[in-house]
Amino acid sequence: MSQAAAVLENLSAKLTPEVRDNLDAVIGLQLDDAHYTIDARKDGGAGLLQGAPAAHDLEPRLSVATSSADFLKLVNGELNPMMAAMSGKLKLTGDMGFAFKLTSLFG
Repeated sequence: MSQAAAVLENLSAKLTPEVRDNLDAVIGLQLDDAHYTIDARKDGGAGLLQGAPAAHDLEPRLSVATSSADFLKLVNGELNPMMAAMSGKLKLTGDMGFAFKLTSLFG
């Protein structure tokens, strides 16, 4: 199992009711060519799902695209999210202000 896959596998445990209350959103995540949906809605959020949000008839509040290597650097605090976005290593689409709330999930 890759390190990125291990981080994603542990993600569901982090989706506590408190985190879901804070986020209350659907997030699309693309790592290299793999697509995931993080359904962190307050009521009825399904957690981490394989496939893009559209595959689950969900509309993401934010979509994040990066490489697996850069994802690991972001999660481990080795890559500054703002610098990653400015350099094109991290692509965000949707509610940019919401992106700051993701530290409760990935931090």
